[in-house]
Amino acid sequence: MSPAISALQGIIDITVTTQECKGPILREPPFLCIEVLSPEDRASRMEVKIDDYFAFGVKHVWVIDPDSKRAWSYTKEGRLELSMVLATSDPWVTLALDQVFAALNNDVDG
Repeated sequence: MSPAISALQGIIDITVTTQECKGPILREPPFLCIEVLSPEDRASRMEVKIDDYFAFGVKHVWVIDPDSKRAWSYTKEGRLELSMVLATSDPWVTLALDQVFAALNNDVDG
């Protein structure tokens, strides 16, 4: 089984596409995949998943850890830990981390 197929058999928490989706199964790589870590996630499995996303053609991957309130932006060039805003370019997509963590806290508290 190819890495691209194995990655997409799992559930991607959030995808951002630049094209219209032609059904429930992604046949073209999304522009951005966002993974929100749960206590069951393991770093080694997440790294394999990220590598699989890139093999499929995904340009950006964001990983958000609500427990530690940390976030990372991955591209083929490497990984950056960010504390304020996750961002991409072409197209420009931003996500303010304080709003993300506040919303996640409300879901847990609510």
